Amino acid sequence: MRTLARTRIIVATTAAALAISSCALHTQSLREPAQEDIRRVMPRESSQAVQASRYQATIPSYQHYSFNLTNGRGTLNVLVFDPTQFDLRVDITRGGTTAPTVAKKYPNAIAVTNGPYYDGLMPHLYLKSGGQAIVYDVASFDRFHEENIEAIFVIKGASASVIPRTESPESCDFALQGGPWLIRNGVDDTQRLPGGRQMRGSLKRTLLGITDKGQIILAAIAEGDGVSLPEAVQEMQARFKLRELMNLDGGPSTQMVIISSGVELPVLRLDVPAFLVVLPKQ
Repeated sequence: MRTLARTRIIVATTAAALAISSCALHTQSLREPAQEDIRRVMPRESSQAVQASRYQATIPSYQHYSFNLTNGRGTLNVLVFDPTQFDLRVDITRGGTTAPTVAKKYPNAIAVTNGPYYDGLMPHLYLKSGGQAIVYDVASFDRFHEENIEAIFVIKGASASVIPRTESPESCDFALQGGPWLIRNGVDDTQRLPGGRQMRGSLKRTLLGITDKGQIILAAIAEGDGVSLPEAVQEMQARFKLRELMNLDGGPSTQMVIISSGVELPVLRLDVPAFLVVLPKQ
């Protein structure tokens, strides 16, 4: 009996050590969540069982995290990747398609998410991918509020930044206009947002930003009731140190596929014409 008891103690101690080791996989740019908040992602065939859990999957140069929202009404899925190792590209399908369908077109992709605002069949704000402009004009308004589209996410070489729409994005490799601009230079800027459902109502959200270490961060709140934009910022800042964060097209358009984790969000998939694809650099 004593030998059995000692064996149980050793097994328990080893399991605890492995759990601590899993938490240590966070990069320096991330706030360290409580140990009980994170589980390693299960194998692909078992992923549905853990989609409502908080877990972490780590592969060199990128990390996927999933957290329960603090309000208990959904999940926050986040992809953090190194722009020196991965490219962000745009896939256009006239008439629309879904994230899982787009993912099948790119065998090397690590993730696909919606993002560009669109009007009807095509994106309608400034958009550049692979150094080629897809939408040439920087818009000054959209169908909601002028404040919605004040920011342009830019990648030049291996460096990402967010610039105001009044600056030229022409000399870059990738550019995506969107908004509102939620975090500027590390500061929450949502207090200035107007009222109304688009800004302060509970909606599904897609977010794009930059960590304090220069990593690119893509996030989707695609399950549950959704959150307001101020709440989305609070959820992100509680877990990550962010330099910049901007809002992308969300609501029923929000969807994300993380290929390595077997995660496909949400169950309801609205056809949209433009997706962001994360690919290893050639």
